Amino acid sequence: MATEDELLALGPAAVIAAVGRADSDLDLRPLGQACFWQACGSDALDAALPWADAAICCYRAAADEVSGPFTREGAESVLYGIMFQMVRAHGAADPRLAAYLRAIQIWFAAPSQRFADVRAFHAALHADAAVDHEAAVLLRMRLVLACDWDPAVCAPGLAAWFVAAGIHRPDATSV
Repeated sequence: MATEDELLALGPAAVIAAVGRADSDLDLRPLGQACFWQACGSDALDAALPWADAAICCYRAAADEVSGPFTREGAESVLYGIMFQMVRAHGAADPRLAAYLRAIQIWFAAPSQRFADVRAFHAALHADAAVDHEAAVLLRMRLVLACDWDPAVCAPGLAAWFVAAGIHRPDATSV
């Protein structure tokens, strides 16, 4: 089996293939980070995107290895962050990057589907014993992250959810 350095020298397709093998014993997060650096070092989209895909593959596999929801959330936020950086650097006109943007928006909005409305989310967030408290905390974590990235891009239509989470933005409405 090739080492991480050997895989990097072979290119992004080799990284993706190695990560896909069940017997792989790779250090996924550093390998993903190295792939992301390669993507960031490429000005041309056609050169950057395969490396971004390899980085995302590494972080997705790393997220699949963890069991706790908060640990998994941390690993997933990195892979969606890579997608966001590619969209920010290159725009979303290319269909591949438009797919990244759709995936980001779905990921941000997914936890909100657990709640009937914004008020139910607010109640679950502030009640430690609520059945959906963990889901509410995870959604709040994603909303905080969206503020660091670009809430209008990452979480369109969720303005009221930011307010319910105690995150005040100029474009948010009251609960």
